[in-house]
Amino acid sequence: VFFGKEKKKKVHESPLQMTIPLIILGILAVVAGWVSHPFAIFLGEEAAKPNFLVMALSTLFASTGILLAWVIYYCKTLSLTIFLPTFEPLYRLLSNKYFIDEIYEATFIKLAFGLSSLFAWIDTKIVDGIVNGVGRASMGLSSIFTFFDLKGIDGVVNGFGKVFVGLSRWLKSLQDGNVQKYAFFMLAILSLLIAFYILKGGF
Repeated sequence: VFFGKEKKKKVHESPLQMTIPLIILGILAVVAGWVSHPFAIFLGEEAAKPNFLVMALSTLFASTGILLAWVIYYCKTLSLTIFLPTFEPLYRLLSNKYFIDEIYEATFIKLAFGLSSLFAWIDTKIVDGIVNGVGRASMGLSSIFTFFDLKGIDGVVNGFGKVFVGLSRWLKSLQDGNVQKYAFFMLAILSLLIAFYILKGGF
């Protein structure tokens, strides 16, 4: 960070809206570590005695890590391969960020992908199948009803119309003003009526 190659992008300090709160928090963190009794009274608790062993060990480990980083990455007097055989599991764990990304992908991402694939299959094969089936059934029934309406009902109605049209044309052809034809039909009808009464036992 501090000794690497300088980049072209100009580095600037954070604005005061960020630096002032950070300065206040840093001062309070340092002061609270040495003057802990007033804060404990404010919280209504007894101040815990400082554990100097923990302080010393944490400071020692932090200093050792900083020194090793300085020697390995900056001075390059030691090689990282010296420590790999001993600390390889720890190094792999830290370099892979505790395998959080792999665990997250193996659990949540694959589970979400599997559920989305399942729901997509249900929507495509079942829901859409039912909707399409109902649509095809409706179209089939409408075709049947249309055929029955056109060929059945309309056929009967149009058939009666054609019969009456033909009958009216035939009757119209009889009404041509020929008196002899009228007399012939009257005689024929009278003959049919006499024959009907004779057959029925009349007269």
